[in-house]
Amino acid sequence: MSSQPSLPPYREFGKLIDTPTKAINFLKTNGILNEEVFCDYGSRMIWTWPPSWKYPKWRCVYSCRCKRSSKAVTTGSYFFNRKANLEAILWVLHGFVARNSLYALSIGNQLDRRTVSQIIFDIYQVMNDDILDEDITLGGPDIIEVQIDESKFGKRKNNRGQRVEGVWVFGMVEKKANGRAGKVFMSIVPDRKADTLIPLIQQYILPGTRVISDCHGPYMRLRNLGFDHIAVNHSIGFATTNNSIGHTNGNELFNTNMIEGMWTAVKHAVPRRHRTVSNCPWKLLEFLWRRKHSNHWTSLLQGLASTEFSTSNNNHYTEDIINNLPTRVPGDYSQYEYQEDNQLVEFVDLPDTYSSDSDSSTESESDNHSEFTPPPAQRRRTN
Repeated sequence: MSSQPSLPPYREFGKLIDTPTKAINFLKTNGILNEEVFCDYGSRMIWTWPPSWKYPKWRCVYSCRCKRSSKAVTTGSYFFNRKANLEAILWVLHGFVARNSLYALSIGNQLDRRTVSQIIFDIYQVMNDDILDEDITLGGPDIIEVQIDESKFGKRKNNRGQRVEGVWVFGMVEKKANGRAGKVFMSIVPDRKADTLIPLIQQYILPGTRVISDCHGPYMRLRNLGFDHIAVNHSIGFATTNNSIGHTNGNELFNTNMIEGMWTAVKHAVPRRHRTVSNCPWKLLEFLWRRKHSNHWTSLLQGLASTEFSTSNNNHYTEDIINNLPTRVPGDYSQYEYQEDNQLVEFVDLPDTYSSDSDSSTESESDNHSEFTPPPAQRRRTN
């Protein structure tokens, strides 16, 4: 998925948007700006662009109660009411697709870190609208099996107590007939209990699908729920015979290598500092979106053209949006440290720096990914 043949090269893209006129034409060509706008009293507004204006406006020319009001050309679009010019915003979008860091996007475009964060944050609304139920519903024809597992993104602090750093993530991945991975489902979960995991499996895996897991207790009831369940006993080895209760497959060996390998890719996409209840769902959403599309740039432009943005509340997300993310299971996350569930913080409170992780890790991670994430509920003290 890393190949981006549709992402314009740096110089070529600069020639497309290096003036306000070119930037406006680029947005119009890609259908991102509205083709028609109405005033507050229902009259159709017309496009006006006097030479003295940097950008055009919509203006009502009829004799109505709006008194010839005007609106920004970006009204109703992703670009409305931004604290940056259109050219800079387009450069941020280009850099985000190219996986440039937040620091590089801020310095390269001479924008405040908070401004860049807000620009990238709203990209996640486009991604959320683009991930449909069918994209995360697994099983069906040409699918040999679905492998499931849960992984801890973080560590238990001092190995004591119930409060933990990081978050549990539940994952599922298809294995196609050609041996390749298919669709993927990833979501943070408040715990690994049956009441949490079983409903997810029933909701996102088609009945009758072969499901392979480890011997985690809640999975042992899947056969009674209509799934062809196979359990791998990892205490014996990476590949074992079926240990599912009430069924055997002779001497045939099974493994969960595909989901185990998927964790490597997911943790590479979610840097350690983002492995919190507040941040991890958004990075998982980006991971799912990038897997869905082979051409990220074209898909992002199409998403910007098809997603509706509120003109009155474009810069803030509601709790309803966060609670309905496919990558976040509602529940009690109070056991997790450094986060308060369901608490939103405005971007003016976003820290300029992040605290570094002092513990060593063997996981492969990179800062080439976008560093943006919704702000934490509390600031961490940096030394």
